[in-house]
Amino acid sequence: MDTETVSEAKTYSDVALVTSVERGSPAEQCGLMATDLILIFGKFGPTEILEEPERISQLAKTDRIIVSRHGVLFRILVGKGIDGCVYERGPALDQVSVPEDDQWLTYNACIQNGAGLLLIPEQVSFAWSLVPVVLLTRFHLWQMLCGVVLVYCVAFAMDPYYLTLAYGVSVVAMALGGVGLLIEGAAKQGYVARGQLGLTSTNDVAALEVITATLWRLEREKALAKKAGRKSTISRQA
Repeated sequence: MDTETVSEAKTYSDVALVTSVERGSPAEQCGLMATDLILIFGKFGPTEILEEPERISQLAKTDRIIVSRHGVLFRILVGKGIDGCVYERGPALDQVSVPEDDQWLTYNACIQNGAGLLLIPEQVSFAWSLVPVVLLTRFHLWQMLCGVVLVYCVAFAMDPYYLTLAYGVSVVAMALGGVGLLIEGAAKQGYVARGQLGLTSTNDVAALEVITATLWRLEREKALAKKAGRKSTISRQA
């Protein structure tokens, strides 16, 4: 599969800005966040949704939403719905290239609400399985990584032969387990699989993960500051 997709760039003047997302709502479960810019709501354009919000309920589970998050373009399935968002008309986006359906790169989105996003590709090359430590480090699966390293260390302490055997077993396990094993490892770290997400380039994976984690951190800081402000007000009143 190509690492990048190419399509004609154009200006999107019809854009919806997500101003807030209700905690625990289908929209949050879907992966939407405040400040997201939505270019396409399945078969509807943003203006149609803004003028007739009830159209949201007409979206099918298999419909896709195309989103721009601080410059990174991705698409998600409607799934269980996107209720719980508040929208307003957003700014126009210039020079945006939206790929055709068969050009998107598919990733499994694992979300740790309020903490981070982990994107695991639909398929992992066998070459990655040959270096389990590098593979687990790449996807931040620290618990599995610590387990594998511990096994290597114990095996080496016993005999170099056992280290070779342990390494071979770990390679086979990674090759046979594939993506499912990585998703299972993510679940042990508190990530929840939220379905598939499409990206236009492999270069956008790390960018989207970092941007999402940063936005969640800012939301936590804002909530803590608000909570501290309320406590200060109560103390002064007392």
